[in-house]
Amino acid sequence: MIKYMVSLVVLGSALLVSPAHAKTGGCGVEVDTRKAGSSVLWRLCLEDGDRPHGSLTSHCRTALHFWTLTPCSVRGRFEIRKDDALVASGPFHATSDLDGHAALDQIFTFRCDGPGAYTFAVTEATYIFPTLASVPLPGALVARTAC
Repeated sequence: MIKYMVSLVVLGSALLVSPAHAKTGGCGVEVDTRKAGSSVLWRLCLEDGDRPHGSLTSHCRTALHFWTLTPCSVRGRFEIRKDDALVASGPFHATSDLDGHAALDQIFTFRCDGPGAYTFAVTEATYIFPTLASVPLPGALVARTAC
């Protein structure tokens, strides 16, 4: 738990420096985004192979005397591009499990259109907590040569 808290402080401060995150290959860094007493620890990935897809994994937490996992829901928009040409896009919405964990990937599945530079971007994403608190994510993307 302490390892996560130290990582979260470092990643949270990196967020203040750069509002958009990009990483080539596989997954981006795990980022902690906070607002008031709510926190979302999240990561974007872009996978190719038999079932190419983007994924957004997250853990929602609220601060009491210490951070506690809590259920939440998320909605936003996504885009998948190949060499800057749009491959797939649209809105998304999902609800976490009771422990605040959400792993979205099936809605970000796409058809490979040959080898190239693919990007997976999430924008306008907001996590909503049972207390009606909300945590907006900064625009983020991951990129990789795939297919």
